[in-house]
Amino acid sequence: MGRPPILLTAMDVHGYYQGLLDKFTKCGQDSGFTIPSPVLRLRALHPPDAEWYALDLVDGHLSLKTDIAPGNPNGFAEALGIELGELEILIHPREQIRIDDPWNIKRSQVEVAYLYYDLTTDKTSLLLAVHFDFSVDEATQEPPKAHPLFHATLTHNPMQLKGLLQQRKVDVARMKGVPEVRLPTAHMTLPSVLMSVAADNFPSVQFAAFLRGVRENRLYPTMVNELFKKRMDRQKNRMRSCAWYADLPPLTAW
Repeated sequence: MGRPPILLTAMDVHGYYQGLLDKFTKCGQDSGFTIPSPVLRLRALHPPDAEWYALDLVDGHLSLKTDIAPGNPNGFAEALGIELGELEILIHPREQIRIDDPWNIKRSQVEVAYLYYDLTTDKTSLLLAVHFDFSVDEATQEPPKAHPLFHATLTHNPMQLKGLLQQRKVDVARMKGVPEVRLPTAHMTLPSVLMSVAADNFPSVQFAAFLRGVRENRLYPTMVNELFKKRMDRQKNRMRSCAWYADLPPLTAW
């Protein structure tokens, strides 16, 4: 028996994401990072009659590693005064789609963590952790009170990567003094996070190659959250922050 058409559409979404990850990995490797090839999976959350599917990685996270040494600089490490050791970037995605509407993303959680391994002390420290988040209540299709539709949180205790950091005995003291406040963001699902990490860490030639490859091969998924789209479409001044929160007043041109 063939796969039902509704599942084939969801697999198209999976294909876009995997193609984007493969291009990101190739450009990252060409930039000098060590990156194991990521395998994305489309996983039913409550089989056998699943309505919700998760898009996540078989290994849980994507790892980018590069040596920091004289003659092999990294902009992030240079900004922190790091001269010798290893920089690792972890990306942990978990996005959810409904099988009957897979191009309308329903939930997204993507965490990014920067780790530094110090050769002189044999210790690994957390330099930065960001939790990008989007979710709405299924009944109301609204985010929680006072939550922007899409937002980021700086944190020393990332929810998805917490177990890995504990297992590897990563020192998180540097981030402990950072208050966990929600910062409104753009549509920061996994594709947007990959683009951001590439822009910040790949040399300009490789970032240009990544961007060109995404555009020419149409690897950037056309997924959008329908609530976010409606909010932007109905606002005369689309980028004003009052469009980013729940409980909007009646339609006006504010």
